[in-house]
Amino acid sequence: MRRAILQRIAVGLTAAAGLGACATLAGLEDPAGSSGGATTGNGSGELTITPADVDFKTIKCGARPTTKIGIVNNTGAIAKWKAQSLDESSFGISSEAEGSVASPGTATIEIDAKTNVARELGSALLITAGNVSQEVRLKGVVEGGAIEFGPSTADLGEVRMQNGGSVEVDVVNRGNRAVDISSFDGQTADFTVSPGSMRLEPNVPKKLTVKLASGTQSALLTAAITPVVPEAHCGEPPALAARGQRINTEVTVANADFGDIDCGANGNRAVVVTNYTSGALSYTAAVAGGSPFTVQPSGTIALGNGAGVTTNIPVQLPAQSTPGLKESDLTVTITGIGPPSGGPRVVKVRANVRGMLITATPTTINDFQSDGGATDTRTFTVRNAGNRDAFLVWSISNGQWTGSAPSFLPGNSALVNAQVSFKATQAGTSTATLSASRSILPPPAATCAPLPVLNLQGTNP
Repeated sequence: MRRAILQRIAVGLTAAAGLGACATLAGLEDPAGSSGGATTGNGSGELTITPADVDFKTIKCGARPTTKIGIVNNTGAIAKWKAQSLDESSFGISSEAEGSVASPGTATIEIDAKTNVARELGSALLITAGNVSQEVRLKGVVEGGAIEFGPSTADLGEVRMQNGGSVEVDVVNRGNRAVDISSFDGQTADFTVSPGSMRLEPNVPKKLTVKLASGTQSALLTAAITPVVPEAHCGEPPALAARGQRINTEVTVANADFGDIDCGANGNRAVVVTNYTSGALSYTAAVAGGSPFTVQPSGTIALGNGAGVTTNIPVQLPAQSTPGLKESDLTVTITGIGPPSGGPRVVKVRANVRGMLITATPTTINDFQSDGGATDTRTFTVRNAGNRDAFLVWSISNGQWTGSAPSFLPGNSALVNAQVSFKATQAGTSTATLSASRSILPPPAATCAPLPVLNLQGTNP
C-alpha cells in the first residue's frame, strides 16, 4: 500500500552512498536526460538501481509526464525495496512505494512531475533495495502562463444611463512563458471588453477596458468574462467579474476597488463623483465602524455644466497583516441638490490583501536527547494560512542538527508534518534554530507575518 510521504527539502542531508556503474535494464525505456545508477554484486549476480539522474526537461503546465526507475535483481535472493520522495510538492510516486523483487527479476517505480505551477522543479527520490541505496536526482522546468486580473472585479459603480461608462483593469501573465488570449467569453449586451485579444509576455501588464453600455435605468448588472487561452495555462484561466448600474440622475458615484494589494503595503484609491449639473455641490463621506479603510470626510464637488466633471474622494487602506478580502460600505452624502441625485448614497470599497502566512507549531522544542550520539527525531507542523503560494528555503544553524520541511506550500494549505533531528557529536548541551526564508524563484509572495523560526535544544549526557 502506498504510504503518504512527507514533503521535504533536504537540510544538511548527505548523498546516499553506493553510486556506481550504469546498467541497461531490459524492457525499460531509458528516460531522456537520465544517467547513472547504483550497483552491488557478489560475484554471481548483482542488484542495480538506475538511472541516477532524471531530467524531465521542459514540461507544459497541466501535463503529467511520468518516468520509470528500474530495480534489477540478479543476486539469487528476493530483495525488499522502498522509495521515498524527498519533496513531494515537485515529484510524486504514482506507483507502489515499496515492495519486493524476485531474482532474477525487475521492479519499476513510476514517478510523475507536479505541473500545476510554472517553476523549476528539483528534488530527489531515495530508493533502498536490499543493501543498495540510491538517491535519484530529479529536475525539470514547468512552463506556462498564469493570467491574473488587477483588480479581479471591474466595478463601474453607478453610470449615467444616457452615457454608459468604462473602467480599465490590468491583465498580467504571472507565468514563465508568453501566452495569447484569443478572445473573451462571457461578454453580454451590457458588458464588453477591448481589445478582444492580446499577447501577454511574462510579468508585462496590459490594459483591458471594460465597458457598460448606455441603455435604460437598471438594477445592478453583472457578468463573468473569461479569457480563452489556447496554449498551456497553469490551471483554469480566471474570470473577471464585471458589475455596474445604470441610473437616471445628474450625479453618479463610482465604487472604489483597490484590487490585489500585498500585505504590508499602503493603498490609495478614490470614490469618483461625476457631476453633470451647473450647481455648487458638496459632499460628506464616512465608512462603517470597524472598517480598515479611511476616507476624506468632506469636500466640494466640481461644477459639471452638462459635461460630466469628476471629483475624486480619496480613500486609503493602511498596511494590513491579515490576508483576505476587505470590504466596507462607504456613505457619500451629496448636498446642494435634491433626490435622486442628492442625498446619501452607499457605495462599496474593497481590497484583496494577498500574501503568505506561514506558521509552525511548536516553535520551541527543548528536550531532545542524544544518548551516546543516537538520533532523536521530533515532528512539528507547518501551514500556509495565506492566499499566495509559498516557496521556501529552510536552513539550520548547527551541524549536529538536520531538518526536513516543505519547500512549497500552496495558499490556504492544510497542516503538513515536518521533522527535525538531533544527533550529538559531542557531550553537553546543543542549541540550534531551524528557520524559513523566501525562495527567490519564482518571484516571492509578500509575507503577512515574519517567517517561522524553530528554537531547538538537546543534550548528550
